Amino acid sequence: MKGPFLTLLLFISFQLQAQLLFEGGGFYQDSPDISAAVDSFNARHPYNLISLDHPVRGYSGSIGYSIPLNKKRSLYLAPHATYRTRTSKLFAEDTVRLDLQEVQIGLQFITGPKAWFSPVAAGPLGTRIFLFVECGVNASRMAVQFTDSAVTSSQNIQSLAPYFQAGIGYRALVFGKHLVVTPRASFTGYYTQRFRYAAKILNNDEVYLKFPKSPLTQAYYVGVEFAWIFNKKK
Repeated sequence: MKGPFLTLLLFISFQLQAQLLFEGGGFYQDSPDISAAVDSFNARHPYNLISLDHPVRGYSGSIGYSIPLNKKRSLYLAPHATYRTRTSKLFAEDTVRLDLQEVQIGLQFITGPKAWFSPVAAGPLGTRIFLFVECGVNASRMAVQFTDSAVTSSQNIQSLAPYFQAGIGYRALVFGKHLVVTPRASFTGYYTQRFRYAAKILNNDEVYLKFPKSPLTQAYYVGVEFAWIFNKKK
């Protein structure tokens, strides 16, 4: 399986003059519905000596391509797929585990401010400092496991939400002729990423009405991108 997949990646890179991108990092995201569910659980289970934390910190990894649109103007497209995960656990009188797994498919538009007003002679990834915007779809699944003295429950909750992202990066290090290392930072906004059913699971189907009215969720990300530069075909 690895052989055909690697062959496909190389074929796409050479045919589109694209550079292969790998990225990993961490993010902070406070999903209002999940936080409301956790707060309702903590309020209704005060006998736990410690509280269930909001699952706000997580990790992500992605793979994609940088495809040149106009090198002299430092314009690029970068389709990619991202995997994100975050977890919250409680081991006390009650046992709770929240596991959130997400897959994002998005398209980035990358531009170098230096090339906005005059052409530049940059490398295969454009100018060192660049800005990017991205839009796509986020598919999420949260597994909720809850055990107390009376009941044990385990259910999954799905959510599908569009998102928009904006950020900045800097081509900081080059190793040899092929590897470029780039720190990145970004802000992401999600629309209607809903997990309200989690409150009913954590509270034994009791209704909890204090959900945030805003459908927006924000995430803040920092990470490092590794770009593999392919030699031009002669």
